[in-house]
Amino acid sequence: MTSQQQRRQYLIDHLQTERVNELHVKPEPIPDDEAGQRRLLHRLFNLREPAPASRQFIKIQDQYLDHLIHEKPIIQKADLTAVRPKIYLWRGDLTQLAVAAIVNPANSRMLGCFIPNHHCLDNQIHTKAGIQLRLADQQAMGDETVEAVGNAKITPGFNLPAANVIHTVGPVIIHQVTPLRRELLAKSYRSCMTLATKKGLSEIAFCCISTGEFRFPHDLAAQIAIKTVTDFLRDQPQAPDVIFAVNNETDYELYQQSLERKRS
Repeated sequence: MTSQQQRRQYLIDHLQTERVNELHVKPEPIPDDEAGQRRLLHRLFNLREPAPASRQFIKIQDQYLDHLIHEKPIIQKADLTAVRPKIYLWRGDLTQLAVAAIVNPANSRMLGCFIPNHHCLDNQIHTKAGIQLRLADQQAMGDETVEAVGNAKITPGFNLPAANVIHTVGPVIIHQVTPLRRELLAKSYRSCMTLATKKGLSEIAFCCISTGEFRFPHDLAAQIAIKTVTDFLRDQPQAPDVIFAVNNETDYELYQQSLERKRS
């Protein structure tokens, strides 16, 4: 198969057939336009339970995702400028970073987001990595069904530019930020740093853990992230370089201001 349209059609047909055979549901209508087909394939990826697939499926999926990811520039640490020793700040799409590891803000099941076409980063990471990531998540969990808040696990990145994905469950804010929730957020950052250091990774790129669907205030989360990482780097000189990867101007300014205060 030489075109993205042919690959997309194959993947949609295969995933639809899986759902018909296993769940006895009717196949969804395939839109005529490319955007609609992309949304449908994204939806089918999101809905699929962790399970192996044929070599043919994996080959075509990997080719499709490689083309999809390369529609936007791939960013390496060498493209960035350190704002402090071993610390970088970058605004952009975390899934486009070709680094040793990116951090996924996971939910407690650790299997990725099953909500079709959801905008969360967990969904984006699993969609672009391919179906192999959800299966690797399940294998990493073993007999566990729920991951404790503040813990972290590592898997390969598969089709992502990043070599690895470190998954951590941040705290959810229901009414207010308690001291326990602050400590659990700090624990998530420490767990990721500890795991990356243990694995000998050269760098780790953090998203803004818990600030999306989990509703942690952005300004406080930035302060906790920077303090926790700075303290870890001070105590562990062999720790990997850190990239704070934010996706909007508000978070970029919060991190920039906080990092400048730390330096002064």
